[in-house]
Amino acid sequence: MIPERISFKSKVVSRSHAELWVEECKMYIRDIGSSSGTFLNRVRLSSPGNSSRPHEIKDGDLVQLGVDYQSGDEPMYRAVRIRVEINRPSQPTYHRAAFQQLRQHWTVDHTTGNNIQECCICLYAIAPFQALFIAPCSHVFHFKCLRPIVLQNYPAFSCPLCRGYSDLEASVAVEVSDVMEALGLEDKPMLSSPTSPPSQPPPSIIQEEEEPEEQAETPAIGERAQAINMQVRPSGRVDGFLSTTLVGSPTFEEILSASSGSA
Repeated sequence: MIPERISFKSKVVSRSHAELWVEECKMYIRDIGSSSGTFLNRVRLSSPGNSSRPHEIKDGDLVQLGVDYQSGDEPMYRAVRIRVEINRPSQPTYHRAAFQQLRQHWTVDHTTGNNIQECCICLYAIAPFQALFIAPCSHVFHFKCLRPIVLQNYPAFSCPLCRGYSDLEASVAVEVSDVMEALGLEDKPMLSSPTSPPSQPPPSIIQEEEEPEEQAETPAIGERAQAINMQVRPSGRVDGFLSTTLVGSPTFEEILSASSGSA
């Protein structure tokens, strides 16, 4: 059996409450006559004041010592709940890489029961649409469970898991650029670069540039028309001159008289 004694600062745990030991690579627990009871996976092991037989504890089992008194409003009157982990692989602490991979965690399809986080106070699951409290040390609790601890020494806060101290009134004035610099992120360049070819001007500008060409073509058309008129006018004078010099055509009798006279 384990020679050391484990003490809890709780009014609902008896002085000699339960025994916990390891035998043949297996862990066992039994109640030794406590008044408030010992629970394994929410099942009481024995009646008040009576000892129970040994029960094997497996990985993931929930051990509870005592029951909440007066709704457990004060930590002194809360039951002690223990989630047992046996031969589990060590999990790395929360760090920047985990923060950068949060989006990937939301799309994981092979989520199992072991990957669901639990509140260390009530040992119920952390589920969506719950009021949560995320401590500066990145541990997550149900706000309902942690509220008495938060208000007890506010603004000082001591994490129930890591005992890390934090000031809840500390300044949160942090710029976005500072956060990106701390995470090693950089602003992505804009899609359009200065060397890219300029966009085509609107149609109205194109029409304005084409107007001088139309104006330049108009005088050319007028010059050609004037040249044609100049060419027509001399031909008209020649026709008039020819019309004044030509005589009428002779008749048949005049031709006969001319021919007889010449004979």
